[in-house]
Amino acid sequence: MIIDNENTYTSNASGNSFTVKEQGIYFIALNFLIQNTVQNTLPVIGIWDDTDGKWIARINDVFVVESGFSTRNQSFTLITSTELLPSHIYSFRVSNTSPLTIASTSSGSTGSGAVSTALVQRLR
Repeated sequence: MIIDNENTYTSNASGNSFTVKEQGIYFIALNFLIQNTVQNTLPVIGIWDDTDGKWIARINDVFVVESGFSTRNQSFTLITSTELLPSHIYSFRVSNTSPLTIASTSSGSTGSGAVSTALVQRLR
């Protein structure tokens, strides 16, 4: 789920990008439900600075889900703050050594709803 109050986010099937209107410190919260990738790979989620060609905020962990499940799910969460510049272009990125799926919603006997979210909010 992405709410773009300033209309600075664009996306299509091959990528995404966003800018900020003011320089400042921004709160970043990403929660992506990764599904159906290979056990013991190292998915990475974060914010990529397209202008400088480098990660500015990221987290990675080993994808390990108990055997016996038909769908393997694991949430990856990044909560941080960092400076963003209006002269740069940024993107949400996910990287892994094998293909993966990011689930947008989930449903089951306990209900349904959004499970993958991205939030970038200016603090100061």
